[in-house]
Amino acid sequence: MKKIALVVFILIGLANYQYGMSLEQPLVNTLQNIDFNKEHPAIKGWQACFRNCNEKPLMAVDFVNNQNELITFEEDGEPNQSLYNLSTEENDSGYIATYNIRDNQASSIKGVVFKISNENSLLDMTVYSDDSYDLMFNLKNILPQENISGFGGLYNGTRLVAINSQKVESLVSLSNIKDEETEWLGARSRFWTFLINSDDLSSTVIDDVNEENLSFRLKVSSADAISKHQFRIYFGPVERSQIETVSPTLNQLMYSALWDWLRLICRAIEILFLWCLSITGNPGLSILFLAVSVKFLLYPLTSIAEKWQSQVNKTQAWIQPKINEINKQYSGEAANTKILNLYRDNNISPFFTIKGLFGFLIQVPIFIAVFDVLGESILLAGQSFLFIEDLSKPDQWLELPFAIPFFGSYFNFLPLLMTIITLVSAISYRDQYLTGDLLKGQQLKLYIMAALFFILFFTFPSGMVLYWTCTNLIQLLKSLVIKKSSLA
Repeated sequence: MKKIALVVFILIGLANYQYGMSLEQPLVNTLQNIDFNKEHPAIKGWQACFRNCNEKPLMAVDFVNNQNELITFEEDGEPNQSLYNLSTEENDSGYIATYNIRDNQASSIKGVVFKISNENSLLDMTVYSDDSYDLMFNLKNILPQENISGFGGLYNGTRLVAINSQKVESLVSLSNIKDEETEWLGARSRFWTFLINSDDLSSTVIDDVNEENLSFRLKVSSADAISKHQFRIYFGPVERSQIETVSPTLNQLMYSALWDWLRLICRAIEILFLWCLSITGNPGLSILFLAVSVKFLLYPLTSIAEKWQSQVNKTQAWIQPKINEINKQYSGEAANTKILNLYRDNNISPFFTIKGLFGFLIQVPIFIAVFDVLGESILLAGQSFLFIEDLSKPDQWLELPFAIPFFGSYFNFLPLLMTIITLVSAISYRDQYLTGDLLKGQQLKLYIMAALFFILFFTFPSGMVLYWTCTNLIQLLKSLVIKKSSLA
Protein backbone atom coordinates (compact mmCIF):
# COMPACT_ATOMS: atom_id res chain seq x y z
CA MET A 1 0.00 0.00 0.00
CA LYS A 2 2.87 2.33 0.84
CA LYS A 3 4.44 1.79 -2.64
CA ILE A 4 1.09 2.21 -4.40
CA ALA A 5 0.42 5.49 -2.58
CA LEU A 6 3.87 6.70 -3.48
CA VAL A 7 3.44 5.82 -7.19
CA VAL A 8 0.07 7.60 -7.32
CA PHE A 9 1.49 10.69 -5.68
CA ILE A 10 4.45 10.77 -8.12
CA LEU A 11 2.15 10.40 -11.14
CA ILE A 12 -0.02 13.28 -9.95
CA GLY A 13 3.07 15.37 -9.42
CA LEU A 14 4.40 14.61 -12.91
CA ALA A 15 1.09 15.63 -14.43
CA ASN A 16 1.20 18.92 -12.55
CA TYR A 17 4.76 19.42 -13.70
CA GLN A 18 3.85 18.80 -17.32
CA TYR A 19 0.95 21.23 -17.42
CA GLY A 20 2.26 23.77 -14.89
CA MET A 21 4.08 26.99 -15.71
CA SER A 22 7.85 27.21 -15.74
CA LEU A 23 8.98 29.24 -12.75
CA GLU A 24 11.18 31.87 -14.30
CA GLN A 25 9.81 34.77 -12.24
CA PRO A 26 8.72 35.07 -8.59
CA LEU A 27 5.09 34.33 -7.80
CA VAL A 28 3.52 37.73 -7.25
CA ASN A 29 0.40 39.10 -5.64
CA THR A 30 -0.43 42.44 -4.07
CA LEU A 31 1.05 41.55 -0.68
CA GLN A 32 4.07 39.36 -1.37
CA ASN A 33 6.53 38.10 -3.99
CA ILE A 34 8.07 34.66 -3.52
CA ASP A 35 10.86 33.02 -5.52
CA PHE A 36 11.23 29.25 -5.03
CA ASN A 37 14.27 27.01 -5.41
CA LYS A 38 13.93 24.76 -8.47
CA GLU A 39 15.83 21.76 -7.07
CA HIS A 40 14.34 21.17 -3.64
CA PRO A 41 11.59 22.68 -1.42
CA ALA A 42 13.06 26.00 -0.36
CA ILE A 43 12.43 29.73 -0.67
CA LYS A 44 15.19 31.66 -2.48
CA GLY A 45 13.65 35.08 -1.99
CA TRP A 46 10.60 36.59 -0.33
CA GLN A 47 9.32 40.14 -0.46
CA ALA A 48 6.56 41.25 1.91
CA CYS A 49 4.84 44.55 1.22
CA PHE A 50 2.71 47.11 2.92
CA ARG A 51 0.36 47.88 1.24
CA ASN A 52 0.80 46.73 -2.40
CA CYS A 53 3.73 45.04 -4.13
CA ASN A 54 2.37 45.87 -7.59
CA GLU A 55 2.46 49.57 -6.85
CA LYS A 56 4.93 51.61 -4.82
CA PRO A 57 4.48 50.14 -1.34
CA LEU A 58 4.64 52.26 1.77
CA MET A 59 7.17 49.76 3.06
CA ALA A 60 8.66 46.48 1.88
CA VAL A 61 10.97 43.86 3.33
CA ASP A 62 13.12 41.60 1.18
CA PHE A 63 14.63 38.28 2.16
CA VAL A 64 17.32 36.97 -0.16
CA ASN A 65 18.85 33.57 0.46
CA ASN A 66 22.17 34.16 2.21
CA GLN A 67 23.71 30.68 2.52
CA ASN A 68 21.16 29.62 5.16
CA GLU A 69 17.75 28.95 3.64
CA LEU A 70 14.71 30.40 5.32
CA ILE A 71 13.06 26.99 5.74
CA THR A 72 15.17 23.83 5.68
CA PHE A 73 13.76 20.30 5.54
CA GLU A 74 16.00 17.94 7.53
CA GLU A 75 16.15 14.17 7.86
CA ASP A 76 18.21 12.62 10.65
CA GLY A 77 19.62 16.05 11.46
CA GLU A 78 20.90 16.70 7.93
CA PRO A 79 19.43 18.99 5.23
CA ASN A 80 17.39 17.21 2.59
CA GLN A 81 19.58 17.01 -0.56
CA SER A 82 17.11 15.12 -2.72
CA LEU A 83 16.05 16.52 -6.07
CA TYR A 84 12.46 17.44 -6.90
CA ASN A 85 10.40 18.51 -9.88
CA LEU A 86 8.78 21.92 -9.46
CA SER A 87 5.59 22.99 -11.18
CA THR A 88 3.47 26.09 -10.72
CA GLU A 89 -0.01 27.16 -11.61
CA GLU A 90 -2.22 30.18 -11.16
CA ASN A 91 -5.90 30.20 -10.31
CA ASP A 92 -8.49 32.71 -9.15
CA SER A 93 -7.43 32.46 -5.50
CA GLY A 94 -3.66 32.75 -6.03
CA TYR A 95 -0.66 30.62 -6.96
CA ILE A 96 0.37 27.03 -6.30
CA ALA A 97 3.94 25.71 -6.32
CA THR A 98 4.25 21.92 -6.18
CA TYR A 99 7.41 19.90 -5.45
CA ASN A 100 7.45 16.17 -6.23
CA ILE A 101 10.42 13.95 -5.58
CA ARG A 102 12.12 12.46 -8.65
CA ASP A 103 12.00 8.71 -9.27
CA ASN A 104 15.61 8.00 -8.42
CA GLN A 105 15.69 10.05 -5.23
CA ALA A 106 15.25 8.71 -1.72
CA SER A 107 13.63 10.86 0.94
CA SER A 108 10.96 10.63 3.60
CA ILE A 109 9.55 13.88 2.19
CA LYS A 110 7.68 12.88 -0.95
CA GLY A 111 6.23 16.23 -1.86
CA VAL A 112 5.58 19.78 -0.73
CA VAL A 113 2.82 22.11 -1.95
CA PHE A 114 2.92 25.88 -1.38
CA LYS A 115 -0.23 27.96 -1.91
CA ILE A 116 -0.13 31.76 -2.09
CA SER A 117 -3.41 33.51 -1.42
CA ASN A 118 -4.47 36.72 -3.13
CA GLU A 119 -6.52 37.71 -0.08
CA ASN A 120 -3.82 37.93 2.60
CA SER A 121 -0.12 37.41 3.32
CA LEU A 122 -0.50 33.73 4.13
CA LEU A 123 1.61 31.01 2.58
CA ASP A 124 -0.01 27.58 3.00
CA MET A 125 2.51 24.73 3.09
CA THR A 126 1.47 21.07 2.85
CA VAL A 127 4.12 18.39 3.41
CA TYR A 128 3.68 14.73 2.35
CA SER A 129 5.98 12.28 4.10
CA ASP A 130 6.21 8.64 5.17
CA ASP A 131 8.64 9.19 8.05
CA SER A 132 9.60 11.77 10.68
CA TYR A 133 11.42 14.92 9.60
CA ASP A 134 12.53 18.27 10.97
CA LEU A 135 11.71 21.80 9.87
CA MET A 136 14.52 24.25 10.57
CA PHE A 137 13.72 27.98 10.49
CA ASN A 138 16.54 30.51 10.07
CA LEU A 139 15.08 33.99 10.49
CA LYS A 140 18.28 35.96 11.06
CA ASN A 141 18.17 37.86 7.78
CA ILE A 142 14.47 38.15 7.10
CA LEU A 143 13.30 40.88 9.47
CA PRO A 144 14.75 44.41 9.26
CA GLN A 145 16.59 45.85 12.24
CA GLU A 146 16.08 49.35 13.59
CA ASN A 147 19.22 51.36 14.31
CA ILE A 148 18.21 54.06 16.79
CA SER A 149 20.57 55.33 19.49
CA GLY A 150 19.79 56.24 23.10
CA PHE A 151 16.44 55.57 24.68
CA GLY A 152 14.91 55.30 21.22
CA GLY A 153 16.90 52.09 20.89
CA LEU A 154 14.13 50.24 22.70
CA TYR A 155 12.66 49.77 19.21
CA ASN A 156 15.80 47.99 18.02
CA GLY A 157 16.11 44.25 17.83
CA THR A 158 14.15 41.18 16.80
CA ARG A 159 12.98 38.42 19.13
CA LEU A 160 11.57 34.90 18.86
CA VAL A 161 7.98 34.63 20.03
CA ALA A 162 5.27 32.09 20.77
CA ILE A 163 1.67 33.27 20.52
CA ASN A 164 -1.58 31.92 21.89
CA SER A 165 -5.02 33.43 22.33
CA GLN A 166 -4.02 35.00 25.66
CA LYS A 167 -0.48 36.35 25.32
CA VAL A 168 2.83 36.60 23.51
CA GLU A 169 5.84 35.08 25.22
CA SER A 170 9.46 34.30 24.47
CA LEU A 171 9.98 31.19 22.38
CA VAL A 172 13.12 30.41 24.40
CA SER A 173 10.95 29.42 27.37
CA LEU A 174 9.26 26.74 25.23
CA SER A 175 12.45 25.04 24.12
CA ASN A 176 12.33 21.25 23.97
CA ILE A 177 8.70 20.96 25.07
CA LYS A 178 5.27 20.55 23.62
CA ASP A 179 2.95 23.47 24.38
CA GLU A 180 -0.70 22.71 23.74
CA GLU A 181 -1.74 26.37 23.96
CA THR A 182 0.76 27.73 21.43
CA GLU A 183 -0.78 28.58 18.06
CA TRP A 184 1.96 30.52 16.26
CA LEU A 185 5.77 30.43 16.42
CA GLY A 186 8.27 32.77 14.86
CA ALA A 187 9.96 36.12 15.22
CA ARG A 188 8.94 39.76 15.25
CA SER A 189 10.64 43.10 14.91
CA ARG A 190 9.14 46.53 15.43
CA PHE A 191 6.94 46.53 12.31
CA TRP A 192 7.27 43.03 10.82
CA THR A 193 6.77 39.43 11.82
CA PHE A 194 7.40 35.94 10.46
CA LEU A 195 5.17 33.26 11.98
CA ILE A 196 4.23 29.62 11.39
CA ASN A 197 1.10 27.82 12.47
CA SER A 198 -0.07 24.23 12.23
CA ASP A 199 -3.34 22.52 13.08
CA ASP A 200 -1.27 19.98 14.98
CA LEU A 201 1.38 22.31 16.42
CA SER A 202 0.66 21.09 19.95
CA SER A 203 2.06 17.64 19.05
CA THR A 204 5.19 19.08 17.46
CA VAL A 205 8.34 19.31 19.53
CA ILE A 206 10.07 22.71 19.56
CA ASP A 207 13.80 22.16 19.56
CA ASP A 208 17.12 23.99 19.05
CA VAL A 209 15.81 27.44 19.92
CA ASN A 210 18.56 30.03 19.38
CA GLU A 211 17.65 33.62 20.23
CA GLU A 212 20.88 35.07 18.90
CA ASN A 213 20.59 33.44 15.48
CA LEU A 214 16.78 33.71 15.45
CA SER A 215 16.43 30.05 14.62
CA PHE A 216 14.40 27.10 15.87
CA ARG A 217 13.53 23.56 14.82
CA LEU A 218 10.20 21.72 14.68
CA LYS A 219 10.38 17.93 14.98
CA VAL A 220 7.44 16.48 13.03
CA SER A 221 6.33 12.87 13.41
CA SER A 222 4.84 10.80 10.58
CA ALA A 223 3.28 7.36 10.34
CA ASP A 224 4.52 4.59 8.06
CA ALA A 225 1.97 5.52 5.44
CA ILE A 226 2.22 8.81 3.63
CA SER A 227 1.07 11.52 6.03
CA LYS A 228 -0.14 15.00 5.24
CA HIS A 229 1.02 17.90 7.42
CA GLN A 230 -0.40 21.35 6.90
CA PHE A 231 1.28 24.58 7.95
CA ARG A 232 0.40 28.24 7.55
CA ILE A 233 3.14 30.86 7.30
CA TYR A 234 2.65 34.59 7.72
CA PHE A 235 5.35 37.04 6.69
CA GLY A 236 4.12 40.60 6.81
CA PRO A 237 3.53 43.75 8.82
CA VAL A 238 2.31 43.91 12.40
CA GLU A 239 -0.72 45.90 11.31
CA ARG A 240 -4.19 45.14 12.59
CA SER A 241 -6.19 45.20 9.35
CA GLN A 242 -3.72 42.78 7.73
CA ILE A 243 -3.13 40.33 10.59
CA GLU A 244 -6.87 40.07 11.32
CA THR A 245 -7.36 38.53 7.87
CA VAL A 246 -4.98 35.75 8.96
CA SER A 247 -6.08 34.95 12.52
CA PRO A 248 -7.71 36.82 15.44
CA THR A 249 -4.96 35.36 17.67
CA LEU A 250 -2.37 37.56 15.97
CA ASN A 251 -4.01 40.60 17.56
CA GLN A 252 -1.93 39.59 20.60
CA LEU A 253 1.06 41.04 18.73
CA MET A 254 -0.37 44.53 19.09
CA TYR A 255 1.15 46.31 22.11
CA SER A 256 2.13 42.91 23.53
CA ALA A 257 4.50 44.37 26.13
CA LEU A 258 1.63 46.06 28.01
CA TRP A 259 -0.98 44.83 30.47
CA ASP A 260 -4.36 43.82 29.02
CA TRP A 261 -6.20 46.83 30.47
CA LEU A 262 -3.58 49.18 29.04
CA ARG A 263 -3.85 47.49 25.65
CA LEU A 264 -7.56 48.36 25.65
CA ILE A 265 -6.61 52.03 26.04
CA CYS A 266 -4.11 51.58 23.18
CA ARG A 267 -6.90 50.19 21.02
CA ALA A 268 -9.06 53.25 21.77
CA ILE A 269 -6.17 55.59 20.91
CA GLU A 270 -5.51 53.57 17.74
CA ILE A 271 -9.12 54.01 16.62
CA LEU A 272 -8.91 57.73 17.34
CA PHE A 273 -5.65 58.03 15.39
CA LEU A 274 -7.10 56.17 12.39
CA TRP A 275 -10.10 58.50 12.51
CA CYS A 276 -7.77 61.50 12.49
CA LEU A 277 -5.87 59.96 9.57
CA SER A 278 -9.09 59.41 7.63
CA ILE A 279 -9.91 63.10 8.01
CA THR A 280 -6.51 64.64 7.30
CA GLY A 281 -5.01 62.06 4.96
CA ASN A 282 -1.58 63.04 6.28
CA PRO A 283 0.17 61.16 9.13
CA GLY A 284 1.91 64.29 10.47
CA LEU A 285 -1.29 66.32 10.55
CA SER A 286 -3.05 63.32 12.07
CA ILE A 287 -0.59 63.34 14.98
CA LEU A 288 -1.30 67.02 15.59
CA PHE A 289 -5.02 66.37 15.32
CA LEU A 290 -4.63 63.43 17.72
CA ALA A 291 -2.81 65.64 20.26
CA VAL A 292 -5.65 68.17 20.17
CA SER A 293 -8.29 65.43 20.41
CA VAL A 294 -6.64 63.68 23.36
CA LYS A 295 -6.13 67.01 25.11
CA PHE A 296 -9.83 67.75 24.69
CA LEU A 297 -10.91 64.29 25.89
CA LEU A 298 -8.57 64.50 28.88
CA TYR A 299 -9.83 67.92 29.91
CA PRO A 300 -11.89 66.54 32.86
CA LEU A 301 -8.88 64.61 34.19
CA THR A 302 -6.60 67.59 33.58
CA SER A 303 -8.96 69.86 35.46
CA ILE A 304 -8.98 67.48 38.43
CA ALA A 305 -5.19 67.27 38.37
CA GLU A 306 -4.85 71.05 38.23
CA LYS A 307 -7.38 71.44 41.07
CA TRP A 308 -5.47 68.99 43.25
CA GLN A 309 -2.18 70.71 42.47
CA SER A 310 -3.70 74.07 43.37
CA GLN A 311 -4.87 72.62 46.71
CA VAL A 312 -1.36 71.31 47.35
CA ASN A 313 0.13 74.71 46.49
CA LYS A 314 -2.33 76.46 48.79
CA THR A 315 -1.53 74.13 51.69
CA GLN A 316 2.19 74.37 51.03
CA ALA A 317 2.06 78.19 50.89
CA TRP A 318 0.32 78.26 54.28
CA ILE A 319 2.34 75.62 56.11
CA GLN A 320 5.85 76.17 54.74
CA PRO A 321 6.48 79.50 56.59
CA LYS A 322 5.39 77.84 59.84
CA ILE A 323 7.75 74.92 59.21
CA ASN A 324 10.57 77.37 58.52
CA GLU A 325 9.82 79.15 61.81
CA ILE A 326 9.90 75.86 63.72
CA ASN A 327 13.24 74.94 62.13
CA LYS A 328 14.67 78.31 63.27
CA GLN A 329 13.64 77.73 66.88
CA TYR A 330 14.19 73.98 67.20
CA SER A 331 16.39 71.26 65.79
CA GLY A 332 16.59 67.48 65.65
CA GLU A 333 13.85 65.41 67.28
CA ALA A 334 12.21 68.46 68.86
CA ALA A 335 11.75 70.10 65.45
CA ASN A 336 10.31 66.91 63.96
CA THR A 337 7.85 66.60 66.85
CA LYS A 338 6.69 70.22 66.45
CA ILE A 339 6.19 69.77 62.69
CA LEU A 340 4.20 66.56 63.15
CA ASN A 341 2.01 68.28 65.73
CA LEU A 342 1.48 71.12 63.26
CA TYR A 343 0.23 68.66 60.64
CA ARG A 344 -1.98 66.85 63.16
CA ASP A 345 -3.54 70.00 64.67
CA ASN A 346 -4.53 71.24 61.22
CA ASN A 347 -5.69 67.86 59.85
CA ILE A 348 -3.01 67.86 57.17
CA SER A 349 -1.29 64.68 56.06
CA PRO A 350 2.53 64.87 56.01
CA PHE A 351 2.23 63.33 52.56
CA PHE A 352 -0.20 65.91 51.19
CA THR A 353 2.13 66.76 48.26
CA ILE A 354 1.49 63.29 46.80
CA LYS A 355 -2.01 64.44 45.92
CA GLY A 356 -0.57 66.74 43.25
CA LEU A 357 1.54 63.89 41.89
CA PHE A 358 -1.47 61.56 41.85
CA GLY A 359 -3.32 64.05 39.70
CA PHE A 360 -0.58 63.66 37.11
CA LEU A 361 -0.32 59.87 37.47
CA ILE A 362 -3.96 59.28 36.51
CA GLN A 363 -3.07 60.63 33.06
CA VAL A 364 0.05 58.50 32.62
CA PRO A 365 -1.75 55.42 31.15
CA ILE A 366 -3.09 57.65 28.36
CA PHE A 367 0.39 58.96 27.57
CA ILE A 368 1.83 55.43 27.55
CA ALA A 369 -0.94 54.24 25.25
CA VAL A 370 -0.43 57.14 22.82
CA PHE A 371 3.30 56.55 22.66
CA ASP A 372 2.89 52.80 22.12
CA VAL A 373 0.40 53.37 19.31
CA LEU A 374 2.62 55.91 17.56
CA GLY A 375 5.79 53.92 18.25
CA GLU A 376 4.45 50.68 16.76
CA SER A 377 2.38 52.10 13.91
CA ILE A 378 3.72 51.06 10.52
CA LEU A 379 1.49 53.79 9.07
CA LEU A 380 4.20 56.28 10.11
CA ALA A 381 7.09 54.32 8.55
CA GLY A 382 8.66 56.24 5.69
CA GLN A 383 6.13 59.07 5.99
CA SER A 384 7.44 62.64 5.86
CA PHE A 385 6.09 65.80 7.46
CA LEU A 386 7.57 69.29 7.12
CA PHE A 387 11.34 68.80 7.66
CA ILE A 388 10.86 65.27 9.03
CA GLU A 389 11.77 62.59 6.48
CA ASP A 390 10.46 59.60 8.44
CA LEU A 391 7.97 59.92 11.31
CA SER A 392 8.96 56.48 12.62
CA LYS A 393 12.57 57.61 13.24
CA PRO A 394 14.29 60.60 14.89
CA ASP A 395 13.95 63.69 12.69
CA GLN A 396 17.74 63.82 12.00
CA TRP A 397 17.56 67.53 11.23
CA LEU A 398 21.34 67.98 11.02
CA GLU A 399 24.08 65.42 10.46
CA LEU A 400 27.04 65.91 12.78
CA PRO A 401 30.67 65.41 11.70
CA PHE A 402 31.09 63.15 14.73
CA ALA A 403 29.10 60.75 16.87
CA ILE A 404 28.09 61.53 20.43
CA PRO A 405 27.83 58.49 22.70
CA PHE A 406 24.20 57.60 23.43
CA PHE A 407 22.91 60.47 21.25
CA GLY A 408 24.22 59.33 17.87
CA SER A 409 25.58 61.30 14.91
CA TYR A 410 22.53 63.48 14.19
CA PHE A 411 21.09 66.53 15.86
CA ASN A 412 17.34 66.24 16.23
CA PHE A 413 15.42 69.50 16.17
CA LEU A 414 12.04 68.43 17.55
CA PRO A 415 13.35 67.49 21.03
CA LEU A 416 15.00 70.94 21.20
CA LEU A 417 11.74 72.66 20.21
CA MET A 418 9.87 70.57 22.78
CA THR A 419 12.38 71.59 25.47
CA ILE A 420 12.18 75.29 24.57
CA ILE A 421 8.39 75.18 24.91
CA THR A 422 8.74 73.47 28.30
CA LEU A 423 11.27 76.09 29.48
CA VAL A 424 8.99 78.93 28.37
CA SER A 425 6.18 77.27 30.31
CA ALA A 426 8.44 77.06 33.37
CA ILE A 427 9.50 80.71 33.14
CA SER A 428 5.92 81.91 32.72
CA TYR A 429 4.57 79.59 35.42
CA ARG A 430 2.58 81.41 38.07
CA ASP A 431 0.32 80.30 40.89
CA GLN A 432 -1.80 82.54 43.12
CA TYR A 433 -0.59 80.68 46.20
CA LEU A 434 3.11 80.37 45.38
CA THR A 435 5.57 83.19 45.80
CA GLY A 436 9.26 83.61 46.49
CA ASP A 437 11.20 80.43 47.19
CA LEU A 438 8.15 78.20 46.72
CA LEU A 439 7.60 79.55 43.19
CA LYS A 440 11.30 79.23 42.37
CA GLY A 441 11.27 75.66 43.70
CA GLN A 442 8.33 74.76 41.47
CA GLN A 443 10.02 76.36 38.45
CA LEU A 444 13.21 74.46 39.23
CA LYS A 445 11.26 71.20 39.07
CA LEU A 446 9.99 72.19 35.63
CA TYR A 447 13.53 73.01 34.47
CA ILE A 448 14.77 69.61 35.64
CA MET A 449 11.82 67.90 33.95
CA ALA A 450 12.59 69.74 30.69
CA ALA A 451 16.21 68.53 30.80
CA LEU A 452 15.20 64.94 31.57
CA PHE A 453 12.61 64.86 28.78
CA PHE A 454 15.17 66.27 26.34
CA ILE A 455 17.55 63.39 27.11
CA LEU A 456 14.74 60.83 27.09
CA PHE A 457 13.08 61.98 23.87
CA PHE A 458 16.17 63.00 21.90
CA THR A 459 16.36 59.72 19.95
CA PHE A 460 12.69 58.80 20.14
CA PRO A 461 10.76 58.43 16.86
CA SER A 462 9.84 61.89 15.61
CA GLY A 463 6.11 61.06 15.46
CA MET A 464 6.08 60.57 19.23
CA VAL A 465 8.12 63.73 19.87
CA LEU A 466 5.83 65.68 17.52
CA TYR A 467 2.84 64.58 19.58
CA TRP A 468 4.45 65.61 22.88
CA THR A 469 5.65 68.93 21.42
CA CYS A 470 2.13 69.73 20.25
CA THR A 471 0.70 68.75 23.65
CA ASN A 472 3.18 71.02 25.45
CA LEU A 473 2.40 73.87 23.07
CA ILE A 474 -1.33 73.53 23.77
CA GLN A 475 -0.66 73.60 27.51
CA LEU A 476 1.56 76.68 27.15
CA LEU A 477 -1.06 78.56 25.12
CA LYS A 478 -3.71 77.60 27.66
CA SER A 479 -1.55 78.92 30.54
CA LEU A 480 -0.84 82.19 28.71
CA VAL A 481 -4.55 82.72 28.02
CA ILE A 482 -5.43 82.05 31.67
CA LYS A 483 -2.65 84.38 32.82
CA LYS A 484 -3.83 87.14 30.49
CA SER A 485 -7.42 86.73 31.69
CA SER A 486 -6.38 86.96 35.34
CA LEU A 487 -4.48 90.20 34.69
CA ALA A 488 -7.34 91.80 32.80
